[in-house]
Order: sequence, then C-alpha cells, then structure tokens
Amino acid sequence: MESIFDISEYIAFLNNRKDEKLISSIYDIETFETRIEIPKSFEEKIFGYITGQKRENADESEVEEVLQKVRNQKILKVINRWTYESALYNYLRALRPGVNIKDSKKQEAWFKSNIEGTKDNCDFCEPEKYTPEDSFGRIYGKHCITAANLARFDRFHSLLIFKRHNPLDFSEDDFSDYIDTAFKWFERIKGISPEHSYSLLIWNCLPRAGASQIHGHMQMLASKTIYPKMAQLLSTAKKYKENMGIDYFEALYNIHNILGLSIDKKNLKVLFYITPVKEKEVFIIADSIDSNFKIFIYQTLRKLIDELKVFSFNFSLYKIPISGKKNVIYFVRIVDRGNILSKTSDIASMELYASSVIANDPVKLKKLLD
Repeated sequence: MESIFDISEYIAFLNNRKDEKLISSIYDIETFETRIEIPKSFEEKIFGYITGQKRENADESEVEEVLQKVRNQKILKVINRWTYESALYNYLRALRPGVNIKDSKKQEAWFKSNIEGTKDNCDFCEPEKYTPEDSFGRIYGKHCITAANLARFDRFHSLLIFKRHNPLDFSEDDFSDYIDTAFKWFERIKGISPEHSYSLLIWNCLPRAGASQIHGHMQMLASKTIYPKMAQLLSTAKKYKENMGIDYFEALYNIHNILGLSIDKKNLKVLFYITPVKEKEVFIIADSIDSNFKIFIYQTLRKLIDELKVFSFNFSLYKIPISGKKNVIYFVRIVDRGNILSKTSDIASMELYASSVIANDPVKLKKLLD
C-alpha cells in the first residue's frame, strides 16, 4: 500500500482468502467520498490554507487541483468490532487553519526558548530539595532519581525525574537507565506489597501532553488490580479467543503484517496501528524488557523527535502478569500530541465521546520509522 486510503482495494486484491477473512474477523473498513461546495469568494483562502502560498503565485491548474481535493474529500472509516476502537481518516484535517504550521524551525525555537526559560525556577532540577520522597526513600539511577508524587493517582504513584532538564535531550544510555530505574521501583513496591503486581510507566512529554513540569520526568504506578482500560483490552482478547479460536494479539499482529504495517524485532511485535488513539501511534507488544527492547524504543522515540519533529507525546509501558508460558506481557504505546505552537487541541469531543479523527497516514509513518 502507498497510503492507508488504499486499504479497501488492497484487501480486495489479496490472493489469500484466509488473510481477508482474518482482517474481517476484527475490522470493519469503509472508504467513501463526500462533496462540499466552495464559494468563489473563499477559494483564495482555501488555497492559502492548504498550500501556504498565495493564489497569484501558482498555476491555475495547480489551484484547481487543490480545490478539487477539497471539494471531493475521501474518508476512511476503520472500526475494531471487538475493542470498539475506531478511526476516521481524512488527510485534510492536518491542513486546517491553526494546525498547518509547517515551519519546524519555529517549533524548535519556541522549544529552546521555553526550556532555557524554565530552568531557573525548576523544582525538578534539585529534586532532593524540592520534591517529596517515598516512605522507603529514593531510588538513584545513573541518569535519574525517583520522587513521590505530590498529588497521587493511586496508593503507589511516584515520579522518575531525569537529570537533564530538557526532556528531549536523552541518549540511549539515559533511556536505558530510565527504564531500569523504573523497574527497580516496581520491584521495591512488589517487595513491600506483593499484590501490587500491575506496573504502569507513563511519560507525558511537555504540557501539551499533560505534563505540569517542563523538566523531563516519567510517572510510575503499581496497582493491586489492572486498570480498567487495559482490563477491557484483555477481556476483549479472551472473548476473541473463545469465539474465533485464535489468540487476539497474534491476529492483530498478523493483520498489520498482511497490510505491511508491522515489524517483527526478536521479542517485539511492532504495529503501526490502524485504529490509533491519535496521530502517529505506535503499538508495541513485548515478551520481555531486554536491551533489544530498550534500544528499539529509544530509536523509535529519537526518530519521532529528530526526524518527524514530534516534541510532545504520550508514552505508556504496561506490565501485565498473565497465565501460561509467558507469565507476563508488556504493552507500549506512543502517540504524538501535535504541534506545540498550535492553539488548536488535538483531542476534542469526537475523540472523547465518539471516534478518533486521524490526519496522519500509518503507511507513511511506517516507511519513515522502519
């Protein structure tokens, strides 16, 4: 596939009926066109919004081509019937006024200015002085330190504070240490309260992704019971296995593999998810946390940051004890939270109450990150 919008035709021309049946066992996929009429008085502004240039500087054929794409828009609707995750794709969504800020240098300039401007009064730059600690003390990593969360979500909820103030300035060694230190904290909690075996590591990078502090930090939670959103996913997997006789996560990976939207990296199954929660989501399923895992996650984050200019993102790593040979499974999800200069929120009523609306193409994302 050259684009996610080719998905219906791609599936229709699959030679293997079994592959087509597997895809349809989880997903409903529909592609359609919708037409709008543009007043003459609005054409010049539309062309400017889409291309970032003035109409008089373009050939009339180029203008007409752009206007035709706006008049006749292509929509792709993908629904996971088991999880009820869904995505409505329209590439024009990325070109809306206030969202289409193409100059990444402006983002970089804003970022550097705000990073420098928040150093002087940053509590996290001196965490032993200005952050609380857990009742059992702190855990010290080579490049990070733990702290108790001042306003906890749950009984065990702490911070992993990076030594570097700039959250995007991290090396492979830094990132590996973040993961190792977080799991030392999880092990400490398990020693204190063995029943708190569900581990969640999250990273809200920059305020647009929900961070209250610019300084680089993650959050660690250990729970006695699985958090409901992940419980729902595992419940879905159980029902799928009972009804279809196939492991849900294997089927999910195989579907993305058929579509050319997966990578197999030793103990990692990487999906460029077709029903993402928001833009540029990468979904990773792992059997263990090893050097291969940490290197791949680090490289993925660095490509998102350095090449795609994803400065604000949400990252989650969920460890779940399961019965069977594996004993444990890890889920990682990374999602872009949008342009840091945009005043338009990337999440609105549709995402909260209906369906994810997606502008970016997972096919192109895979090509960029693979």
